[in-house]
Amino acid sequence: MLVSLEGLPGSGKSTQARLLEERLRGEGFVVIYIPDLATLDIEDVGTALVEIFSSPDDPFLRHGDVVTECLLAAAVRADIVATRIDPVLDHHDVVIEDRGVHTMFSYGLASLIRQHAVEVDDAVCWLDGLGRLAGRRADVALWLSAPVGETIARAEARDGKRWTGEQRAYLTFVDLAYQELAARDAGMVRVSTAGQTPETVHEAVWEAVAAQLKRPARRTSVGAEPVRGG
Repeated sequence: MLVSLEGLPGSGKSTQARLLEERLRGEGFVVIYIPDLATLDIEDVGTALVEIFSSPDDPFLRHGDVVTECLLAAAVRADIVATRIDPVLDHHDVVIEDRGVHTMFSYGLASLIRQHAVEVDDAVCWLDGLGRLAGRRADVALWLSAPVGETIARAEARDGKRWTGEQRAYLTFVDLAYQELAARDAGMVRVSTAGQTPETVHEAVWEAVAAQLKRPARRTSVGAEPVRGG
């Protein structure tokens, strides 16, 4: 089973991934954690794609053209699936990834909403097509949700630097994009982290994952179903 942790910077993805990995191992599952791009060890093709995709000046607003950015994000995702995720799924019960395809969707949708007069349903449909081309997506996607200001404060304290007003505004659109995705995707589980301790959030995360472990794994896609509560 593939589990992804999604959410804004500072939402607690790495912490929850660690707690979930420990819990699964304690329950006897063979589990592996795949970190996000900042620390992920990838091969030559993936490294070249990330170098084109990334920007040293702004981690959020990388390119002037949103279509190019979405296509690059899909290419990066396809490489990660092919070289890091698919090879380990055969000999692990659970693979946990820090940021999955829904992160790609949310940042792409945020840029599309800001820069183009596009209907959200049309934009989501296009992004979903890119996601299908990029390969397998999570059987359960856990969206760690909290007010934007709260997550930004956590991330700034963690990184020791203050974000610009433009970056803060952009993350507001990313949060809106997550909400739009959750309203259309029954595979997303929204877990509120607002004012919660990591241990309390973990119990909600574990409840969602444990429920999925009790039935056959399935691949999810963006559809018309409402989001399950978390």
